[in-house]
Formats: sequence, C-alpha cells, structure tokens
Amino acid sequence: MLQEILRVEDLSKQYNGQQVLDGISLSVHAGQKIALVGENGTGKSTLARIVAGAEAPDAGSRRLAADTVVGWLPQEIIADDSVTLEAYIAGISGDLLALETRLRQMEQDLSTPEKLKIYGSLQAAFAERGGYDLVMRIPVVLGGLGLNHLPMNTPLKALSGGEKTGAHLAALLLQQPALLILDEPTNHLDFAGVAWLESYLAQYPGACLMLTHDRMFIERVATLIAELSATTHRLTLYHGSFTDYLRQKEYAYQQSLEAFLDQREEIARLRRLMKTTVHNPRKAKIIQDGDKFQRGYMKQQAETTRSKAVRDAAQRLEVLERSPLNNPGRLWRIAFPFDPLPLTSAQPLRLDDVTFGWEDRVVLRGVNAQVGRGDRVVLMAPNGAGKTTLLRIAAGLLQPQHGAVVWSPQVALGYLDQEGETLMTAQRVPDAYRQATGSHDTDADITTVLHRSGLFSDGSLAYKTIAMLSVGQRRKLGIAILIGARANLLLLDEPTNHLDLASLEAFEDALVRFPGSVLSVSHDRRYARRVATHVWRLENGCLRVE
Repeated sequence: MLQEILRVEDLSKQYNGQQVLDGISLSVHAGQKIALVGENGTGKSTLARIVAGAEAPDAGSRRLAADTVVGWLPQEIIADDSVTLEAYIAGISGDLLALETRLRQMEQDLSTPEKLKIYGSLQAAFAERGGYDLVMRIPVVLGGLGLNHLPMNTPLKALSGGEKTGAHLAALLLQQPALLILDEPTNHLDFAGVAWLESYLAQYPGACLMLTHDRMFIERVATLIAELSATTHRLTLYHGSFTDYLRQKEYAYQQSLEAFLDQREEIARLRRLMKTTVHNPRKAKIIQDGDKFQRGYMKQQAETTRSKAVRDAAQRLEVLERSPLNNPGRLWRIAFPFDPLPLTSAQPLRLDDVTFGWEDRVVLRGVNAQVGRGDRVVLMAPNGAGKTTLLRIAAGLLQPQHGAVVWSPQVALGYLDQEGETLMTAQRVPDAYRQATGSHDTDADITTVLHRSGLFSDGSLAYKTIAMLSVGQRRKLGIAILIGARANLLLLDEPTNHLDLASLEAFEDALVRFPGSVLSVSHDRRYARRVATHVWRLENGCLRVE
C-alpha cells in the first residue's frame, strides 16, 4: 500500500452564501496522478487552493503527512516583474536550496549521534527530491518546457504569459515536492512542451493533482479522475484513464436513465392501481344459498383487501414521490448558438507583407496570408514566437510597422483574448455584455440568454462583477459576447483555455458548424484536429501556410 501523503475530510466552502464545496473527502497517495474535472465555476480551483494550503475551508480538515512539501501552480501567476528568471526560479525552489545550505552547515559539526540522525534524515529527503542532481536537471527542465533559449538574467517583464507560467512550472519541477498541484499546466505550453510534461509527470515520483482541460494530457498522465459536481458540490471518483472515465460515465448515465424510467413506470402503475381499485371494485361472488351473513362476510373481506391494497399503494407512492429521481436525459446541456451576420466575401481577412518587432527583436517578417470564407485556421508556433502579436494585429489592436491588414466591408469582427483582459473587472456581468454587444436588453433578459444557451448555470449571475467570475466563466462570457455581437470573423487566442470538458466538446462542435471564418491560436491538439481546415505555422518570424 502506497503511503498516504494527504487526506481531506468533509471539506465545505461557501462564497456569498452560495455553496461551492460540500462534504468533500479525498485521499492522495505517493505517486498517484489525479485529474480534477468539472464544469467552470464549480469550485475546482477553490479546492486546489485549499489542498495547497492557500485558502481555509469553512469546515472539514486537511492533513498532510509529516515533512510533506506541496508545490502549487495557480492559473494566474502574480510575480515581481523586476526580478530575473534565475532569481524567480531560485525563489520558488528555495526550500530545496535552503535544505542544501542546512546540510552544508551541519557537516561542520556531526559530533553527536542525535546530530548524525538529523543529518541522515535531511540528507535522505534531499536526495529523494533530486537535490544532488539539481544543477544537471535545470537545463533538462528548462529545455523540456521550451525556456532554454532565455538567458537566466532575463527580467520577468520581458517574458510572454506562457513563458512566465513555464518558468513557475519549471521551478516547481526542480523543487520536486511530494505533492504537485497544477491548475491548467498545459494552457501556455506548445505541443513539444506538453508532450515533454506528459512524459515527465508520468515518471514523476511524487503525487500530482492536476486541473486541466487537455483531454489527451489526462489520458496519458492520470490514473484517477475526480469529478466535482455543479449540483451536489461533491466528488465522484473514476479509476483509470480519460477513456475509462468516459466509459464509466456513460455506464452510470445508462443506469440512472434505467432507474428513472423504472421509477416513473412504477409511479404510473401505482396510480392506475389506486384508481382502478377505488372506482372499479370487484363484485363479490354471488352466494346461491341466500345466506345473508355469509354474503356480508364476503363483502367485508373484499372491502378489507381492497382497502389494504389502496393503503399499501398509497404508502409506496408517497415514498417514491418524496424522493423522485432526476431525468438524466434532461441534464443541463451547454450550447453555443452562433448566428453570425451574413458573410459573402470570398476573402474576409488578408495580411499584406506585415512586419512587426519589439525593440531589437523582429517578431513578424513580411507575413502574407489570407483567411477565406468558411476557413477555420489554427495558428501554431512555440511560445514567444509572436502568435498573439499576429492575432492582435489581425484584430486591429496593434499596428504593423510595415504592411497592412485588409478586412472585407462585411466583416463583423469578434476577438477573444487569452485571459479576458478586455473585460473590466469592476463591471457587472450584464453591463459588460451590453457594452460589448450594443444590447439594450434588461439584466433579466441577458441572464436568461446566458442561462438558456448553457453558458452559465449561476442564478446570481446578474449581481456578479467580472472580478467575481472564475477564469473559466470569464472565458464563457467572452464567447457569449461573440455570439451576442453576431461576429462573423472570429479571432480566438487559445479559445479552449480554462473551459471545462463538456464546454470544450460543445464549443468545438459549434465552430465546425460556424458559417463564418475563424482564425485561432491554439496549443490544444484535439481542438486542432477537430476544428482546423488550414494550419499556419510561425517560425522565426515567417509564416508557413499548410
């Protein structure tokens, strides 16, 4: 039996009177790889923060095994941009470096058995966490995450969002804690980085709790999938890979549907029985000898039997109606009802000799390309290559230093940024929607639209500000704005980031049916396979169209 390194029991958490977690219990053992999945806004990141020790639950307990080190990668990295990459990595993996320093200090005096015992224990922990080969592991980890091209004295402010996340992840992997908590670790990694991380985590000696939308990543790394329910706020555990999870989910769905249909049929049968017994009582057999006492006795017996049958049926019906089963066929479904403005132009977007650079670095070199009507283009490139820069130029948010961007007059452009930066955090959700779409609808009408489409199931949505939404909910709001604005040319920067699994499948289906044009940046391999009709690759500032 593997050592248990973490146990949480009966955790509960509320925000603004709303239940987020309710009676959560989970045991994590050494070497276990757990994928935490569920709809956006269900509380996955909240649970991760509690497990990491960054937030306290309202009730319940969190117990770590002695000397267990926890490493946490949050969704949003907040760091001092003035520090260098080297200082940043050293700061996060600092406890391992501090442990090395303590060992060196103790080596000066090992004169007593007690000191030798402590030294031996610390030395074993240091070796187990890869302390002795830390220097050799630094280039391996940085290279695997695509950061080895960066000088160690590079300030964080010069890094892209993906590079900054990669630096934080690199520091955690170098620290090699007993428990890694990774919130969307693949969001800003390119294909090579994701493949390397999959291989690294599969062999990682510690445990890992990962919150990710990357279905292939879950398939290749996870050994246990914990699903957080949006309705019960509890966990359901599924052993095995992502494929096993889908199979078990489908089996559970069929079982639930069968139980629901059986209960509905039993309720209908009991109601028919009561109605038939009360209104159509069987006539007692006629007694030929005219014995009125015997006739009365038989009538009384029939009435008693009939009353008991009615009473038993009523009791059984009351039990069933007191605990009705939900119809799994009517579960909340996510839909993305795009209805874009007509787009008849054969060439909605064209890039003519676009050149752009930052300071002494050229990012785009004479880029020429076009997006045709009905095209779904996926732009791929390593982190820092200029994908977002190209997309922002295509959206008119950046001006090229040379060349031009040409849009068809029919284009209604919709731009979805990576993290919802274009949304004002102090605005209420309906106000943000109105401002972005030009809608004059009431708060109630807007929330009805969002709920009906399945983009949100939150009943208090009209009262929430953007800052109160989860990252995934902000992503969904951004997509809702594209729909509400009836955009027919979609420019999407990592559109699958932060979306839950059900939303991902529905969004991909909607894009495949989308009658307009799409240009998206994505590292999601399954998304690219399902959606792309054309692939652009950006290499050393030059664009290659496939």
